[in-house]
Amino acid sequence: MSTAVIVAIIGASATLGAAVISVIWNKKHTAEAESVSSSKEARAKNQYRFDIFISAPLAGLSTDEAISADHEQIARVVALLEGQFDFSVFWAGRNIQRKADFEAADLSAKNDIAAILDSKYFLLVYPDKIASSVLFEAGIALRGCLTSIYFVRDRAHLPFLMTQASQAFANVRTYEGAMPEALVRLLQKHGKAFFEPLRAA
Repeated sequence: MSTAVIVAIIGASATLGAAVISVIWNKKHTAEAESVSSSKEARAKNQYRFDIFISAPLAGLSTDEAISADHEQIARVVALLEGQFDFSVFWAGRNIQRKADFEAADLSAKNDIAAILDSKYFLLVYPDKIASSVLFEAGIALRGCLTSIYFVRDRAHLPFLMTQASQAFANVRTYEGAMPEALVRLLQKHGKAFFEPLRAA
C-alpha cells in the first residue's frame, strides 16, 4: 500500500472521528440545554426587560367586587416579589380594580404579548376554572420565557394539555394551593430559587 493511500486513510479516519465526537458533543450540549428549558428562544436570550410576568384572570370575573378581591390577592404576591426579591414585575392588572379600568382589548393584547416575550419568568395564577386570556398567555410564555410556573387551586381546572405540560416540558412546573396564602408560603420558603430552571439529574 502506497504512502499516499495510507495518508489518505489516516486523514479520512481523523475526519470521521472528529465528526463523531462533534455529533456526540452537540447531542450532549443540546440535552443539557433542554434540561434547563424547552424553549430555544428563551435559552438564547441574554437580557430581559422584566424578571417576571404575572398572569391572572381579571376580565373573566363578572363583578367589580370579584375583580377588586382578586386584585388584592395578586397585589400581595407582587409586593413580595418586588420588595423581598427585588424583581421587576409586569402585571397587567396592576391598575385594574373594576370593569371600568380595563383598556381596549386589542391594545391590551399587544402590550401583554410584548411583555411576555420580554420576561424571564412566567407565573400563572389560576384560582378557579374560568375562561380567561391567561390560558392564551401561558401558550406564548411556553416559548418566550425561561420558566413557566402554573399556580392553581386544582390542576384539574387547567385544559388537558396544560395539565401534562410539566411532564412534557422542562421549563414548566405546576403547583396547587389556595391563593394567596399557599403561593406566598412557597415564595418565602424558596426565594428566587423558586423560579430558577430545574436541571435534569
